[in-house]
Formats: sequence, structure tokens, C-alpha cells
Amino acid sequence: MLPQQGVTADSGSRPLSPGKANLALFVLSFLFLAVVLGFNSWQAWQDNRVVYNNEVHRTLETYSMQAGLIVRAGLHANQMFTRSYGDLLVRYAETPREVDEARLWEHVSTAIFNATGFFVYTSDGDFIRSFGPQLSDRELTDISDNLVSSGLDRSVFSLRYGHQGGYYVGTRFSTPSGHYILVTRRAYSHLSDIIYRGNFPGFEMILIDRRDDRVFIREQYYADSGKQPQLQADEKQAVIYRASINDSFWDVVAVPLKNYHRDQLISAVQSPAIFLLVFGLMLLALYRFLRHQDVAVEKLNQERIDTQRRADRVLRSIDEALISTDAMGLVTYVNPKALTLLGRHDPESVLGESLCKLWPDHQALWNRGMDTRSLENPTPAERLLRLSTAAEDRILEQNVHVLYDNHRVNGHVWLLRDISATLKANAALDESRSRYKALFEEAGIAHCMLDLSSFDGSMESLRLISVNDATLHLADFASTEAMLAHYGKHSKALQPFLDALQTACELQLNSNECEIRLPNRSGEMRDIWMNISFRSGSSRQVLMTMLDVTERKHATQQIVEREAFWNHVMNAMPDVIYVLDLDENMHQKSIFFNRHICTLLGYEDSPENVGKPWLDYVIDQDLGKCRRGLENIRNAKAGSTIEASARFRHVDGSIRILRFRDTPFVFDEKGKVKRYIGTARDVTEDIEKQEQIVESERRYRLLAENISDIIWATDAELNFNFVSTSVARILGYQPDELIREGIAVVFGQTELRKLFRSMQTHIQLALRSPESARRRSSVIRQDMMARSRAGTDVLLELQASLLWNDHGELQGMLGICRDVTESRGIEKELQLAAEVFESSNEAILITDQQLHIANTNRAFTHITGYEHNDVIGKTPDILISSEQLENDFFEYVGETLVLDGYWQGEISYRRKNGDLRTGWAGVSAIRDQNQEVQSLIIIMSDITERKATEERIHKLAYYDPLTNLPNRSQMHETLERML
Repeated sequence: MLPQQGVTADSGSRPLSPGKANLALFVLSFLFLAVVLGFNSWQAWQDNRVVYNNEVHRTLETYSMQAGLIVRAGLHANQMFTRSYGDLLVRYAETPREVDEARLWEHVSTAIFNATGFFVYTSDGDFIRSFGPQLSDRELTDISDNLVSSGLDRSVFSLRYGHQGGYYVGTRFSTPSGHYILVTRRAYSHLSDIIYRGNFPGFEMILIDRRDDRVFIREQYYADSGKQPQLQADEKQAVIYRASINDSFWDVVAVPLKNYHRDQLISAVQSPAIFLLVFGLMLLALYRFLRHQDVAVEKLNQERIDTQRRADRVLRSIDEALISTDAMGLVTYVNPKALTLLGRHDPESVLGESLCKLWPDHQALWNRGMDTRSLENPTPAERLLRLSTAAEDRILEQNVHVLYDNHRVNGHVWLLRDISATLKANAALDESRSRYKALFEEAGIAHCMLDLSSFDGSMESLRLISVNDATLHLADFASTEAMLAHYGKHSKALQPFLDALQTACELQLNSNECEIRLPNRSGEMRDIWMNISFRSGSSRQVLMTMLDVTERKHATQQIVEREAFWNHVMNAMPDVIYVLDLDENMHQKSIFFNRHICTLLGYEDSPENVGKPWLDYVIDQDLGKCRRGLENIRNAKAGSTIEASARFRHVDGSIRILRFRDTPFVFDEKGKVKRYIGTARDVTEDIEKQEQIVESERRYRLLAENISDIIWATDAELNFNFVSTSVARILGYQPDELIREGIAVVFGQTELRKLFRSMQTHIQLALRSPESARRRSSVIRQDMMARSRAGTDVLLELQASLLWNDHGELQGMLGICRDVTESRGIEKELQLAAEVFESSNEAILITDQQLHIANTNRAFTHITGYEHNDVIGKTPDILISSEQLENDFFEYVGETLVLDGYWQGEISYRRKNGDLRTGWAGVSAIRDQNQEVQSLIIIMSDITERKATEERIHKLAYYDPLTNLPNRSQMHETLERML
């Protein structure tokens, strides 16, 4: 075995034999080739899957498209046939003996391809008549069921009974005698044979009913009607693609053939697996050859290792750390001492490694980049190497021996000797010498050493031995002589120091202290604290320590003043401010409060009232709420603020509401609140005002939400901040949608820009001159076309005005939008009717409910000669001639209006100038919802000239123009009447 420490690189690192060295390479090569071949096979298999899925999709899409065309063609053929021969079908259905069946079937066969029969049903699905062989006793019932399930309109379905079947096309048609349904039966088309024959590459096509997934046709299988099996669950999960056939309830689905993908995968990996096996056998043969050579190499290595072990036993006895490196700086040998310094336990971990990387300390000679001559003669400082470990800090002395081979550097031997103990002993001696000087001279505290050999209580009897710089800086002096001269002028100020020193000497005290007030060099009074210590080892020498406490005294004074100030502030604050301790039993202890809570409730600030717990003032209904509040405070987190309110009983018997804000700031070891600060405020009036505001806002909101119009508001930047809920009824949008997305989703850009320009103009004018804007109270009026969520156009009448608050400040715009789509349409209709009324060539009169004339058009004045104001308020009978009035004319017209609502006929009327004229009049009655007559509309045209022309024509036709005697035509008519 190799030794555990102190081995060379050659002995600790055996060179691998060719067989072992290449074994990993062979394995990696084999695995790499296996991965590459496997990936290529998997990629090829995936590509085949993609091609396979694309082929399935194309096949099903093509099939569904062709099947849909056939279905639409069948429906179209039925409709075309019923349009041409619908009456013939109805006669055949009702009276078949009157119709030539052969002739009718010839028409059916010609119009409908592959027809094997047809059936006529009523519009309710009841069978009437059929032609062609009946395939089963259930055929008629099944046809009726399928028609009903299809809504008794357009229907395409398939029925099969045994080896006979087909698909059926039903369409509704109408004739003067009623509504019927024609169902034509057709033989299966070539598309059905495609599914039945199958033989698709890797998949099977199935025709199913999409409503219940029942199978109609699949490979080598036609399902009988009423016995169609459902698509199995595993087949549903394995469906590759599913396509619908338009105008039918059929879907065509594709499912993979069993084991198809497995066979494809086996086929894809078969060739790569054979190639990989041959390659593996070749690698195995090569490995056996290399392994045979490795045995011989290993024997030679063993002999070399034995020689190195003998040399290593000698080098292990050296006390110094020894490290040997080659010319490249790689470690070739380490002894146990060096291995310990490197922090390693196994020499194998360092051999062959770079010494610069193992020990990167820049103080090491191997890291200094020195040439060979400098390495052989380093300076004393360069020889030192400091090493820090977890246990201690050590200093090593470095020596190096350069190894030559034919005058060429072949390596280095590094010797490291631990000189830490020697250096530490020297350092301890130097440290003890400088410690006192460092403490005395360099400390930031003023120190003086005094000699008391001649001290008699006076300042002159003291002798100053030494002072540090801090003592000079304390009084702002540059030298000891200047400081002594200055203090000699203020001996009275030093009297407290002399008294303290005298007392310490008399009572043999180890130390004493005092405080004096002494001016510095600039005359500024400073407060100095002085400590006198006899612990220096000599009873006749004293160490005096001085501290400037002027700033501390000022800070203390400021703290006292600040406390007084905050005490006045606390007493002046209207809120109760308190600091309380809270234990685990929810018991409170007052630490501080500016006033007791009883003072907010009108009680006297007496010890009796102050001593009561504040819970005694809470009404009974809120005691539980307050105790839960204390639990919340106890469990609060740091930085949180807890707000709560409770009702308290006032001294006058009224109920007051106090609001508390508590913040924890001290916690116990369990993380629970131990101390917290809080405030209490009487918010009774605030809450009452808030309730009034909320109630007022609620009423206004209810008004805005229940009004049929849309109410909206914006801020001064025209950002919408309120839209009433009535917008949902008119436009279909929720208010928050319009506030969030903007009204651009409702209005067009052109109208929206026009509106915003107008609103911005009003806002800018109001900001420049608020008083003038309030006096004007200008209103924006505009009709805008809006688009509702349903896509319909809604015409809105928009009115907007400036919105001011109670303080006269501009808040924005307030507006209302009203749906005027219907009213604007009515206005247009009324305007059109008015134009027709005024432009008509016939005289038009409109009466009120009392039959007084309310309005006339221009043609009335032209025909009758009466002006508009001449007849307003009068009845229409002023126009009728007296001869016609005597024949109960108005009674006849009134009865006709009651029965028919309209009367027309010939009338005789008299113009304003007295001329008697003939006219043709129409009278219509306008009724309300209760069928009460509200007004009459009378339309009249003058036919006097036409009547005269008709009389002249009649006279020319029946009388001789010369003799004025009846002619032949009149004689023949008279004879015909007499006969």
C-alpha cells in the first residue's frame, strides 16, 4: 500500500493504462451514438406522426366537405321538386287515384338522383302517403321520429334494416291547401362505401350521430336503425380528428388502428438498433485488446512505486515543511508537515496540482514572480510568510533550493520553517513597552500625570509630570506652558479639584471625582468632569482624567426643556393620549396619559374616576367588542395601527362614540404586544355628520340610478368619475366599464372631439372667470349617436353644465343623456306629415274631439276660398250645401264611421263666394286606446269640372247633338232594361 503522507506525484498518481483510459471514451462513444440514433429515430417517428395526423385531417375534411355538398344537394333537390310538383304531391297524398303514380315517380326519379321511394307527412309529422317498397314495419315511425327531432323542417338522416337502407332527406313545403313534409329515400352513395370499405393507412373512419355518438357506418359494418351502438369510451379518448357534416346531425371521426403506432415505432428503431449492436461489438473487441496491454504497463508502474516509497520514508522525518515542484510549478512531492499547512489530509489531492493555486498567498516566494537569482537570495522581509488558520496565526520562514538538470531549471524544493513562537516573544516585549504610551498619548480622553510629593492643598504645590495631546486640545492650547499659565489665572475655578484631591489624600481613597467650570483659551466657559485615580502604583503620583461635559449638560437641559414643552403640548391636545401595558390576561396598566378618558365623558378628574378602568364607562352592548379589540391589540404586528370605536355613556346620560388608534411598540418574548401607545377622540358629531352625508348621498344616488336618463359627471380635467346605472338599460354597458375604458367605446371620434372641445372651452372660461361663469349658467346641448353593446345605434340628447361645490369651486362637468331615438323619429314623421299636409293638392281638415275644425292646409283655402282663420273653431257643416243637409247626410256619415271607421262619397259644398260646387270627400275617425273618437280627418277634392265633362260625354253618347233626341244607343239600353 502507498503511505498516507509524504508521497511523490509519481507514486501517488498512477498513470492509467490505455485500456482503462479509453474505457470511458468507449462508453461515452457508445452512449453518444445511441442517443444520436435514438433521437433521429424518435424525430423520424414524430415526423411520421405529423404526416399521419395531417393525412387524417385532410381525409376527414375532404369527406365532410363532399358529404355536406351531397346533403345540401339533396335538400335543394327536394325543395326544387316541391316547388314544381307540390300540388301534385298533395293530390297524390289525399286522392291517390286521381294521380298517375308512374308519371309522378318518373318526375321524382328525374329530379332526385338514386331515389328509391318518397313519403309525404303532415307538418306535425303524421304519415299521409308513400311510394316505393317499405323496408321495415318501423320505417314510417322512425321517419316521423327523426322529423320531430329535427324540428319538422329540414332533416337529413339514415335508416337501415338488415341489408336494406339508405339516407332520407326531408323538407317542408307549402301549398294553398296547407303545409306538408316531403321525405325522399335514396340509396347509399359512394361516400358511404368509402367508410364501409375502409383500408385507410393507420386509421378507421366512422360515421356517428353527434347528438349521442351512436355509430351508423364503420369499416365492414352498417348499423341497423334502433340498434346503433355508441362509440366506445376508449375510442372516444383515441379520436384523432372529428369533422361535422353541414346541414345534418352526422359527424365523421377517425380512430387509430390497434397497435399501429407501436408497429411504426418498432420499424423506425429496428435499423438503428442493429447498427448500434455492431458498433458495440467492435468497441468490446478493441477494449479487450487494450486491456491486455494494460497488464504489462501496470507491472512496470508497481516497481517504480516501490522505489519512491523508500525515498519518502526518509523525507518524512524532516521537521520543516517540504514541497517539491517541477519546472511548471506542479507539486511533485509533499511531506506530512507541508500537507498539514496546505490543509489537506490526502496527498493524492495535491500531487500534480499547481502550487500557486493550492497556496495563492501573494507573500509566498512562488507567487512573487522572482527570477532564479532572486529566489536563491531573498531579503529577510521576503522570506516571511504569514499563515492564518482557524486555530492561530503563524509566521513561516521560506527557503528555496533550485534543482538543475544540465544547467536548466528542473524544479524547486521549498522549505518552510515555523518561526511564530520567536516572533511572538519579541512582539510581546515591544507591545508591553508601547501599551502605556499608546493609552496615555493616543487616547481621545484627556490624561495628566501629577506629582503629589509637595502637595499642601495649593495649586503651586502640584508638579505636572506629563500630559497627552487630548489634554491640550480640551482647552485649545498648543503647549503645556500656555495651558499652565492660563490655569494659573483661574485658580479659583480649580478650587473644587484641589478640594477633591485633598479629600482623597486625607481619606486614602483610591479615586475621587469632581466637576468644575473653567474658561478655555477663547474665553468660552466649559464644564469639565475630573477623575483622580491613585491606582498607578505610587501613593505620591496621581492620574487625572478630564472630560468636557458641556455638550452633555446642554443636551440634558434641552431634554428637560423639551419634556416641559411636550408636556404642555400633550395637555393642550383635545385627544386623550395614553401609553398602556397589556398582559396575557388582557389586564391594562397605565404608563402615561395626558388626561383620563373620563374627562371626555364629562366626569370630574378626581382620583376616584381616574382610578376606574375605562371599560367601566363602556355601554354593555359594546363590552364584547372592546374585549375583542384588546385581543387584536395583543396579537398585532410591529408597525401596524389598529383602529376601533365604541360607545360610552356620558355624565349627562347621552351616548358618545370614541374612536381609538393604537400602535404597539414593545413586545414580549412570545412576540405578543406588551406595551402600546394610542389616542382616543370623541367622534360623535363627526359620525353624525358622516351619516347625514351618506344618507344624502344615498338619496341622490337612488335618484340618479332610478331615473331613466343617464346622469354623468367629470372632474376639472374631464375624467369621468360617475355614470348612473341607467346606462346599462340604454346602452348595455356597466358604469365602471365606461369609467375605466372611456366613452370612446360608445361615441364616434368626430362627435367626441366636438363635445370635448366645447367642454374644455367652458372649463377654461370658468377657470379664468368663475363669477361670470356662474352667472351665465351656460348649458351644452348636443345630439350624439351612440353605439350600444348590442351594436345598435342609439340617438342621445346630451346636456352638460359646469359643476360647482358649496364653496364656489369648480369641480368639473355634470351632464344628462336622454334616449331620443324614438322621439326624434316621431318628430321626423310629424315633420314629414306636416309637409305632406301642407303640400297636398286636396283640401284637408282636422277636427278636435268636439268636431270643431282645428287645422286646414293651403289647398283648403284654394278650393273653398275660406282662409284658415275663417273656419277654425267651427264645424265642417258650414261647407255643406243646405240641400244635402236636409237628407240626413250627417246621420248617414256618422253611422258609417261607427261601423267602418271611414266614409267617402260625393258632396255638394258652397265656396266662400257663394258658388255651389261638387266635391269628393273622405272622412276618417282617429280613435284612442279606448276606441273613443279623438278627431276626424276630412280630405276633399273638387270634381265639379269632372262631373260636367262626364255629363257632356253622356249626352253625346245617348242624344243626337242636332235634335237633342235619344239615339240608337239609348234605345238599345232601354229595350234591354225592359226585356
